[in-house]
Amino acid sequence: MSINLESCGFESHSKQYSDSSNLEQLEYNELTTQYINDIYENSDDAILGVDEDGLIRICNKQGEKLFKRSRKLMYGSHFSDVICGKDTLCLTSCDASCPVHNNIKHDLQIRDHNLVIEQSNGTPVQINIGSCYIYPEKKGDASTFFSIRKIKD
Repeated sequence: MSINLESCGFESHSKQYSDSSNLEQLEYNELTTQYINDIYENSDDAILGVDEDGLIRICNKQGEKLFKRSRKLMYGSHFSDVICGKDTLCLTSCDASCPVHNNIKHDLQIRDHNLVIEQSNGTPVQINIGSCYIYPEKKGDASTFFSIRKIKD
């Protein structure tokens, strides 16, 4: 003999539980996203998120301070418009041999790479860059994240 579980209310309880779990998961994801955004926005380092084409998709308030540009102006511009400079040996670093450039093209990490860049007002600033690569969910998402710190006044 087979029992119709739907007539016993099992499907509706299962669906209700599933909807409840989805809602809880959605709330958890939103809280987690907000928490991560708070950490990112309040970081002492400038943080840039760049997509696979090298376009800036994310910038925090420290990035605005360091580069002396609004994030709205940086969004969609190529990273080399902001992180282009000379390394500590005064070699130009905005070419195919640049570790920053190679990081985006080859999904590599950068650790402690020093550059001298110019802020938008022309002031030279020595910075230290680190990065990590995260596989993007879709094309156009930030996949390379740079942590950038001013190291010399």
